[in-house]
Amino acid sequence: MDKKDAVKLAGSQSNLARIFGITPQAVIQWPDGPLPEARLYELRGRRPEWFATSAAEKWAADEIHAATVITRMARCEGGVGECEGLAGALGGTQSPGPKSGGND
Repeated sequence: MDKKDAVKLAGSQSNLARIFGITPQAVIQWPDGPLPEARLYELRGRRPEWFATSAAEKWAADEIHAATVITRMARCEGGVGECEGLAGALGGTQSPGPKSGGND
């Protein structure tokens, strides 16, 4: 997969960087053309739906991705910044805020 294709699928270089847990500047430094081999391998694990060829594979990959994101949100791995960004991975715009005790 080319860098251009990965950026297009992610929506932006910033989104692609977020997938890898790196800065957008690091993505900008990658040469145009094929992704670095290690990053391609990592991307296959993080976004298998981008590599699926059949409808069944895409459905399975989407289910796995959703389950992974939900699990990470529940654990809030990676600190608050990453947890806030995880809601967007499921198509949402914001992560849920703290639960109210009803005494507002």
